[in-house]
Amino acid sequence: MATKWTRDQASVIDHRGSNLLVAAAAGSGKTAVLIERIISLVTDKDRPIDIDKLLVVTFTKAAANEMRERVGLALEDILDKDPENEHLQRQVLLLNRADITTIDSFCGRVVRENFHASDLDPNVRTGDPAEIEMIKKDVIEDLFEDLYDEKNGDFLSLVDLYSARNNDKPLVDLILKLNAFVDSSAYPEDWLDRAAERFNTSGKDDREIISSYLGPYLSNELSILASSIYRLEAVVEQLEGYDDLAKYRDFIGHHLAYLRPILGVLSPRLGQEKTDFDSDLDSGFLDLDLEALKNFIDIYNQERQELKPLG
Repeated sequence: MATKWTRDQASVIDHRGSNLLVAAAAGSGKTAVLIERIISLVTDKDRPIDIDKLLVVTFTKAAANEMRERVGLALEDILDKDPENEHLQRQVLLLNRADITTIDSFCGRVVRENFHASDLDPNVRTGDPAEIEMIKKDVIEDLFEDLYDEKNGDFLSLVDLYSARNNDKPLVDLILKLNAFVDSSAYPEDWLDRAAERFNTSGKDDREIISSYLGPYLSNELSILASSIYRLEAVVEQLEGYDDLAKYRDFIGHHLAYLRPILGVLSPRLGQEKTDFDSDLDSGFLDLDLEALKNFIDIYNQERQELKPLG
């Protein structure tokens, strides 16, 4: 039974004569449409092409192998209906030479075939993921060792900030994680330049610094605090009337008595009264009463030491 394509799918399959960009959600049939488009190009009645003249790239070897297999099955199915068709017979033979491959494999082949135009060894190959990770770790270990030997001040400050006691592994992991993230950008160096500029406070006033750096962080923390208080108050309400659970209710209530004033300073709009959690908290961080905030936090820290833990 022939596949019934939607109008959009059919337009992708039959489109000719210009570039075509297709965006579709996962599971929408992109692979099936692409295979049908390949077959339609190969079997076009007016201008059929050989399958080894097409370039079909995917991100993984598994996807490339699946694509090649499905194209092969589709060609064989058509050939069964027209076994004397020499063009189709030729396509089945050319399938093993077709560029249905991963992006990195295709780029590697281009480099190897044109090594004379570059400074690369003709035996260059794509590194195995595990091998690449080992190389990254070797490079960063050598770099750290050199910087330790140099007693580089900026580096040592970085180690103090992001490493555990006598262990710089957290900093190494952070750098590798950041490297992996940056490498996913189309222009990694440009991204790093823009990110570094965001932390350049030269010529920026307090309002701009708080808005750019502290504001998003404080808003997130304030949202977490407000949500936690709201949930705890809901728990206290649910515990009302259960005398055997009174110690739990009172324990939570004592903590809430000190947390509410802190929230009141951070978000005057919420105040100290119970309220539903609002994800769009209006917090004027530039107008905070820092002295009052510090006072409430100090009181809470002091009283918390005297609150007996539940046992």
